[in-house]
Amino acid sequence: MLENVSLGLFLFYVAFIGISWLVLGIFVWQNRRKRTVVGKTEETPQVAVLLSLRGKDPWLEACLRGMARQVYRPFRLVVILDSPEDTAMGVIQKFRKQFPECPTEIQILQERLTTCSLKCNSLIQAVNSLDTSFEIVAFLDSDIIPHPHWLEELVRPFQDSRVDFTTGYRWFLPTSGSCGSWVRYIWNVASYVHVYLHGILWGGSCAVRREVLERLNLVEEWKTALSDDVVMTEKARRERCRIAWVPADLMVSQEECTLAFAYRWCSRQMLMIRLYSPVIWRRMMGMTLFVVLAQSLSFYLIYQAWRHQNTTAWWGAWGGLLFFWGMSLVMLLVLEKTARKNVQIHQKVNSWYGFLSLFRLLWAVPLTIFSFSLGIFQAYFARTIQWRGIRYRIFSGKPISIERLNYAPFSLKVLTEDHSEEKRGKPQTESIW
Repeated sequence: MLENVSLGLFLFYVAFIGISWLVLGIFVWQNRRKRTVVGKTEETPQVAVLLSLRGKDPWLEACLRGMARQVYRPFRLVVILDSPEDTAMGVIQKFRKQFPECPTEIQILQERLTTCSLKCNSLIQAVNSLDTSFEIVAFLDSDIIPHPHWLEELVRPFQDSRVDFTTGYRWFLPTSGSCGSWVRYIWNVASYVHVYLHGILWGGSCAVRREVLERLNLVEEWKTALSDDVVMTEKARRERCRIAWVPADLMVSQEECTLAFAYRWCSRQMLMIRLYSPVIWRRMMGMTLFVVLAQSLSFYLIYQAWRHQNTTAWWGAWGGLLFFWGMSLVMLLVLEKTARKNVQIHQKVNSWYGFLSLFRLLWAVPLTIFSFSLGIFQAYFARTIQWRGIRYRIFSGKPISIERLNYAPFSLKVLTEDHSEEKRGKPQTESIW
């Protein structure tokens, strides 16, 4: 009996990995086909780049310098803060003096809505302030460093009149042995394929035609939303909009984090998907349940085989489990290679992890699977969320609604209250999304 169950479980792992390899092959092929080289963009519409800030992120200055080096013109950088007391204000003002050639506008949030997140609130004000000369609206997060061709690559696909949105994605690059950094890295690698296949927009590096933004009435959607980009994604999916994937705008982030921080971060990503993209959420829940149940059954079989001294079943259960983990590791390395090729189109990164770091993946892969599974179940039951010192209550139903419960200008005190840790003398901060 134990041998039959062990064999069936092993065949399940083989089938699951086989399907995963098929999906991965399609993804890698599509990425290779869509890679672009630097060339002159024939059309150069006026672009507004919106940067919503709450707090001084460690990479903010580098992010702003990246915008000053953009080869694409014309554009305007619109920075929105929810308070003039924000710790990022001094950095923005200094940047504007140092780089007057980079057109930068600073806005302070005038009306703080209680029905949406502060980021959505900021984007509403910024979009409403734009004059009619801006044909493209781009979105940027402060934890990435835009390479000189970032905006050019983001705008290039709009030369095809059928394209409504363009998007890049993030790529976390661990530079230390921190458990949290490696777990977040592996989680992000796995999400890389899902983001592409499901046409998910990433608010840290995406763009939309102004007329599409207005036609989809996104400003009204944001007035009751917690997430800006997942709401955009779901609206675009319902309206059958065309989203262009931009491999050259895979943006490297080298922020480090603890395991607790990575877990909260992953859980929040899952919560956004649950609230605003039920189709993707159901697929992720189904896949997670299958994987969790299969691995739980594997460990149960290992215990029972040991207890009954059934060597065949014991090796069979361990074989299936190790096959699953091993092939997951191989697929991760294939994605890593694909990502490096995308990044190296325009970015020079000298700190890719080496061969010795592969040993960290041996424990990081199963730890990530466990953390991801736990995070999905936490996201399922979540009714409140704390984000950059702000608490939000979530009301289930159709449509989803939220309520902001408090407000205070961002400070290190707020950061401490939000359970963020300090490392090497610098506060660990979270990107707005």
